[in-house]
Amino acid sequence: MALIIVSLLMLPFVLYFLHVRMFNSNGEILRAWSKIYDNIDPLIGEAEATLLALSKASDLKLTNLMLLDDCATVIESILLSQLGGPSCDSLLPWKIASIILSLHQFILGISFFSSSKIPRAENSAAHSLAAWMAAHSVSGDIPVSFLLNRGLWKYNGAKPP
Repeated sequence: MALIIVSLLMLPFVLYFLHVRMFNSNGEILRAWSKIYDNIDPLIGEAEATLLALSKASDLKLTNLMLLDDCATVIESILLSQLGGPSCDSLLPWKIASIILSLHQFILGISFFSSSKIPRAENSAAHSLAAWMAAHSVSGDIPVSFLLNRGLWKYNGAKPP
């Protein structure tokens, strides 16, 4: 099973830096991506970060995926779309409804999908990396070697490679 952690950093009134890290079942980092997104709404930014994560998972044809995010509204909206189907579309927050519906299409292609909210404090490595990327305007695929050199190779106490 792959684990994806999503994070977002907002530079006030300018840009969002979306960041996604993917880990294997041993907690070792496999891939990472970032994207600069021009938007001033944090909720939309969080939903876009999740869309980036699921589109990358789809590109890799992952069949088992656990998504972790520190945005309760996005996680709750994903769960609502999974449990309620089209009859619950009107209950989604209007700002992110179209993004959540796009996410749902990716989720349907994953055999086992689980999503969970994590405390913001547990997402500190992702936020630190997003801040570094913002300071250096880094966007796109992030080499695993870059993350390994910065001690960002693990999740939940995994052993280093």
